[in-house]
Amino acid sequence: MAVEYPSFKAAAVQSEPAYLDIDATLDKACDFIAEAARNGARLVAFPEAYLPGYPIFAFMGDTNYVQRHYHELYKNSVEVPSEAIRRLSLAARQNDVHLCMSCDEKDGGSLYLTQFWFSPTGDLMGKHRKLRPSGAERLIWGEGSGALMPVFQTEIGNLGGLQCWEHYVPLDLGAMNGQNEQVHVASWPGSDLFPHDVEIGSRYYAMSTQTYVLMTSNVYGPVTAAKVCETPEQEKFYHELSRCQTAIYGPDGVAISEVIPVGEEGIAYGDIDLSKIIDQKYYMDPAGHYSNRDLTMTLDRRRQPTVGIIGNEQDNSISFDVLNPLVNVEA
Repeated sequence: MAVEYPSFKAAAVQSEPAYLDIDATLDKACDFIAEAARNGARLVAFPEAYLPGYPIFAFMGDTNYVQRHYHELYKNSVEVPSEAIRRLSLAARQNDVHLCMSCDEKDGGSLYLTQFWFSPTGDLMGKHRKLRPSGAERLIWGEGSGALMPVFQTEIGNLGGLQCWEHYVPLDLGAMNGQNEQVHVASWPGSDLFPHDVEIGSRYYAMSTQTYVLMTSNVYGPVTAAKVCETPEQEKFYHELSRCQTAIYGPDGVAISEVIPVGEEGIAYGDIDLSKIIDQKYYMDPAGHYSNRDLTMTLDRRRQPTVGIIGNEQDNSISFDVLNPLVNVEA
């Protein structure tokens, strides 16, 4: 019997967070999730560090300026478990959607850039941390690891995601392609240092990995400006940032949704048909028939803690198995 491939509607959100205010941004996110679900979406994706905002201030001032804003970012970042995780879990369950939410994640004493993935039952399936922060982001976020490079096998397909310039790193693409990713969330900060790099990176990813790509971007508006702009020079820099759009691309790199214009809030919807990936894999499958066996890479998914603690205390850590639900957060 021939295999039936899933078809469904996906939603990519473009929005300005209630900057450095996790509760207000959660309210806004939940409204977008409910709106997308009412319009038939089964997968909803958000921009980079949407909760509680991308640390654009790291590029805008001296150490004292950055440290002051980092302090507020840290206090408003997402932990596991937490009320923020509970609310996201509840939103996914109440709206019967798969959810990918990019956050500033607090773990121990450090922050990380993390995509959290939730199932329609509210399970926290797992997470992806950006492997290497870019530029001034290194003042804010620690590094991820191969243990947090998952692709989730779900009833709507194999789901995965990367953030920002990870889309230009060949080994990152190889790690995802080697797990037969089919639908990809590309979370971007919305600040475009190079003209069109978000669109080019997203379309390149779609074509080179034969995946559907949900390209999502933040909006830089007056709410964020009021928090980070303290001088005329900073205002000028800030208002030149937001040049990014949001759209969904097919595995041939062609847009299958409307494009949300620069600076506007909204949701891009696209109809995903996984059977169309077959035709692109016919031409090339870099981790399969189009690979070169003399050129290989290894994805090490073993957890490697910086500090190994040995003793009689209970281990309360969460093991992120990319194939199984991990945390079911009750309402």
